[in-house]
Amino acid sequence: MEQIKEPKKILFYIVIALIIIAGIVMVAIKGFNVELRYTANKKVELAIGETVDISKIQEKADEVFGKGKSIVQYVEVYKDTVQVTAKDITEEQKNSLVEKVNELYPQEDTNDTSEEEQAEDEQTEPAKLLDASTITIQGTENARLRDFLKPYVIPVAIVTVVILVYYAILYRKLGVVRVLVRAILIIVLSQIVLLSILAIIRFPMGRFTTPLILLVYLTSLIYTSGSFMYKH
Repeated sequence: MEQIKEPKKILFYIVIALIIIAGIVMVAIKGFNVELRYTANKKVELAIGETVDISKIQEKADEVFGKGKSIVQYVEVYKDTVQVTAKDITEEQKNSLVEKVNELYPQEDTNDTSEEEQAEDEQTEPAKLLDASTITIQGTENARLRDFLKPYVIPVAIVTVVILVYYAILYRKLGVVRVLVRAILIIVLSQIVLLSILAIIRFPMGRFTTPLILLVYLTSLIYTSGSFMYKH
């Protein structure tokens, strides 16, 4: 950064400031775009009874809730039970979903019937796997954004303290306080800028947020070390 000429440096700071301000405004107005699994939601569990193609279930869920507004995932390793999650699920939507899934996986009950009964059953509609009246809609409270970052907080904090001590010792000639303040500012500012950008572009906060945060954190450490080496 020291090699950036003064006009370019000023422009760089202005851009950073604008990004942060825009990010703060976006968060204040709309909040972060949090993945469905990390927001208050409702879900139903469908025990199909046979191995299912989850992509087909997702297609039916998209028809009921709208594309991209639901998540379908396996519940058991046998892949015969799925859980459908959406921001809200009404009784009507649940019944519609069950009906559509039954169209995919109808089943005739022929285990304990005679040949004559089976012949009669062939002329009637096959029994459905799922009974909507026995399926309940379950609600889930909000999962706070920091919940999926919690496992990384203590390890990252420890690593940061160790690195700051290392910087202070290695570059003490530049001034311990100056080194620590600069390093902390770069680390914190880089994370604020990242979160601001994610808020502005409405990037889904969830599974991919932690790797991005850690990547930017590592990049900020590398940049900080390089700037100290250049000055030293």
